Amino acid sequence: MTSKPEKGSKPLSDPSSAAASPTPEPAAETQRADDRPEPPGGDPEVVATGRGSDHPFAERAEYDPFLQLRPAHLRSPVQLLALGFGAGLAPRAPGTAGSLIAVPIAWLTLAWPLELRAAVVAALFVAGIWICGESARRLRTHDHPGIVFDEIVGLLATSLVLSGNPLWLIAAFFSFRLFDITKPWPIRDLDHRLAGGLGIMLDDLMAAVYAAAALVGLRYLLSLN
Repeated sequence: MTSKPEKGSKPLSDPSSAAASPTPEPAAETQRADDRPEPPGGDPEVVATGRGSDHPFAERAEYDPFLQLRPAHLRSPVQLLALGFGAGLAPRAPGTAGSLIAVPIAWLTLAWPLELRAAVVAALFVAGIWICGESARRLRTHDHPGIVFDEIVGLLATSLVLSGNPLWLIAAFFSFRLFDITKPWPIRDLDHRLAGGLGIMLDDLMAAVYAAAALVGLRYLLSLN
C-alpha cells in the first residue's frame, strides 16, 4: 500500500523530472556587459564626424554634447574649421580662444586695401553659415561653445575699421569680446530666433558692428585731445 504524504509536508521531487526541466534562459533583450556598445564619447567615428545617429546612446538623456569635444573631432575638416583649428577645445572661454586666433590674421591683413579685406570677411561669413551650421548639426547643439569660426570672422570684421597702428587690435579684441559676451539688443534675439548657421554667424557679426562703432567713437574722442 502506498502511504500518502502527511498534511503540510512537501512532496519529494522526482530526480528524473528535475533533470528533464531546462534551466530558464535570460530574457532575450538582456545583453551581456561585454556586448553593450560604448557611448559616443568612446567611438572616434561618432565623435569626429557626427555620423552614427542610430547609436543606442544617441537619444539617451545623459548624452550631453557639451562633454563630447575632444581632439578626435579635428579629424573632420568641417569640425577642424568650425572649432578654430582646436581653439574651440579650450576647457574655458573657447570663444575668447577663437578670437585670439583671428588677431594675427587681422594684423597680417591690416596693410591690405579695405575693399579686399571686406571681400575676405564677406566670403568667410558666407562660408561660415554652412560650416557652423553643419558643425552644430553633427554636434546636435545649436551654437555649441566650441564652435568658434564665427568669433574668428567677427574679430576680422571688427578690424575693418582699423588701419596702421596694430596696437588698436588689442582694443578691437576686448571690444568685440565685450559685445559678444554681453549680447546687447538685438544680438541676443538674433541668437535665439535664427536657427542654423545663419543665426550662429549673424549674432557675432552684429557684435562686430557694435565693437567697430565703439572703436570709431574711441578714436574720435582721442583725436579731440
